[in-house]
Amino acid sequence: MAPRMTIKPATLALRATVGTCSAEKLLTLTNADKFVGIRIQNITLAHPDFVEFSIRNNIDCIGSLLPGKSCSASFVFCPTVARPQPDTIDIADDAAGNPHHVKISGIGTAPAAH
Repeated sequence: MAPRMTIKPATLALRATVGTCSAEKLLTLTNADKFVGIRIQNITLAHPDFVEFSIRNNIDCIGSLLPGKSCSASFVFCPTVARPQPDTIDIADDAAGNPHHVKISGIGTAPAAH
């Protein structure tokens, strides 16, 4: 039986004014198994051409996730236009239920009028 991984939060929502970037939001992966490690091959965005989203740090998650341990990947949203933008975070791993997918959404808002 493959080890179980928990992912929190279940979705990521980011918001920023056009021309700025949101604060980083963390996605935390936890190996819920007590004895077996999880191999995480990659964490990517389903639509890499959506340049508004970026992965700032996922290096701690790539490789082996030991039993009972957690790692985090951070994401930012830098909108170029005022609109909602959906995407999906894809996690390639060997845990039960793989591959894993997390919805990410960004809302770009117009700058305040002066």
